[in-house]
Amino acid sequence: PEVVLRGFFGMTMENGDEHPRVTALLDAGPAAKAGLRLGDIVTKVNDRTVVSVGDVLRLAGRAPAGKPVVLTVKRGEESKEIT
Repeated sequence: PEVVLRGFFGMTMENGDEHPRVTALLDAGPAAKAGLRLGDIVTKVNDRTVVSVGDVLRLAGRAPAGKPVVLTVKRGEESKEIT
């Protein structure tokens, strides 16, 4: 069988009112190292709007192994892109 490599964020999210919210991070995981914080609201993955945890996982899963995924997050009133 063909082996398909998948990316790993090292974070847990839950669905929020409009977009998923980061609820847990592995201390040394990719998401924490990239600068994500607890409470960040994920609004886009690779410039595509997301409204659920499923959207984030589906869009991130489409990225080739080894290719960075860009998350747009809302932190307070500020919007940031995190790779």
